[in-house]
Amino acid sequence: MFSLRTDDDWTALSVAVTVAPDPAETFSNAAADSSAYEAMVAFDAWLNAGGRAWTGVVSFAWTWARDTTTGGALLILTATGGLFTIDAGALSTLGFAAGGAWATVTGAAALGTWAPAGKMAVSNHMRVLDRGDASGDGALRPGVPGAAHYAPEVSAVGTAVDAARMADILADAENPRVAVVYQLHNAEWLTLAVGDITRSVVTSAHYRFDLKTLGEVI
Repeated sequence: MFSLRTDDDWTALSVAVTVAPDPAETFSNAAADSSAYEAMVAFDAWLNAGGRAWTGVVSFAWTWARDTTTGGALLILTATGGLFTIDAGALSTLGFAAGGAWATVTGAAALGTWAPAGKMAVSNHMRVLDRGDASGDGALRPGVPGAAHYAPEVSAVGTAVDAARMADILADAENPRVAVVYQLHNAEWLTLAVGDITRSVVTSAHYRFDLKTLGEVI
């Protein structure tokens, strides 16, 4: 999953949650959480924070899945220990429509998300300094902390649907472009600055996407 920070008003994400028989409580997103991933993490933390009406009775967790129709990511929210209802406050951002009483709800493709058919590949997330006195074989030599940055290699294989989705979300990106990317083999989310994105043909139905990225510059 690739979750781009967008220039939309993320403070519009204000969603009322009800776990019967308790009254509704409302989550309001901060402007700084301007990607679907960051907003969902904040929403999940709020749902599970102490002091909620359902604390100690109901807990929440979330995950995501590819939307084959759009190439975006579908966010999935699950409650354990009870059922919940929400209003439409998260529809335009996280994709959750109003409704309930649910144990699990799957939203529409979340704003600014990309979930290509071939998943994301993130490698070489390590400090590099490829030229100069301190350089050496793509690794940072001892004694020069802070002299190098992270420059991971990010790529994916996708379909024409994925190509269209990437073009669509880039038009809505913050400037400078920043995204949160899931690194599958480390099960880790990485926040990266995103530069040029190139697309090349793999087969008649598939494309390869290569993203220029940097870490620790944001």
